[in-house]
Amino acid sequence: MAGSNPLVLPAEMSIIEVESLQTQFQAALAGQDSLIISASHVERIDTAAMQLLAALCLSCCQQHRPVVWQDPSDIFLMSARLLGVSSALGISTDAQ
Repeated sequence: MAGSNPLVLPAEMSIIEVESLQTQFQAALAGQDSLIISASHVERIDTAAMQLLAALCLSCCQQHRPVVWQDPSDIFLMSARLLGVSSALGISTDAQ
C-alpha cells in the first residue's frame, strides 16, 4: 500500500512537540510504502524538530521507503539549508 494521505506539519515545530511528532510519524508510516509530508504551513522550526525529520528521512531511506515533500514553505527550506540537513531530508534548496 502506498502512502496517500500526507502528514501535515504544523506551523510551529519545536522541541516541545518532538515527542508528539515522533508518535505521529510512526503512525503515518505504519503499513505504508512511502511517506508524504506536507510542509507548506511551517512558519517556524527549531533544530530539534529538524533533527527529528532528518532522522525520520534517514530511517525511511534505510528501509527503502521514499519520502515525498509537498510544497515545503520557504522558511522550512531555508531552515533545512542553514542547519545543513537538506541532503538528509532529500530536498533541494538550490533555489533558496
